[in-house]
Amino acid sequence: MLHLISHQTSLQVIDIGKKGPSPGDQVIETTVDFRHGTRADRSVLNCVDITVSKRGFDVLCHGALIFENGQVQFQGETTFHTPFTVAVTGGTGAYQNVGGQLTVVRTLPHSTTDVETLRLVFFETG
Repeated sequence: MLHLISHQTSLQVIDIGKKGPSPGDQVIETTVDFRHGTRADRSVLNCVDITVSKRGFDVLCHGALIFENGQVQFQGETTFHTPFTVAVTGGTGAYQNVGGQLTVVRTLPHSTTDVETLRLVFFETG
């Protein structure tokens, strides 16, 4: 299990279709993630609004944690109410045979700092 502290470095919201929050809108985010105070990776994330209501958003997200020795890919549905968990769908390099899940907890309300718990399972090949 790998615990990371994630700090948002950029955020862009793309308003598609009807002005204001609506299905199809996109969120593009980058982060820098730290482990024990040392930079561990950077992350990229893209989410698309599936439904929008007064209670919030239901989105489908995909992204990557980009480590020095490979990438971990993840995707899943969320409302961004924390904690939320998405699937680890694969990887490259040292992570090429990986699966598992990524759980995200917002540490402070209205903050851009999250605690990420990466639970990886390495599958045998051959």
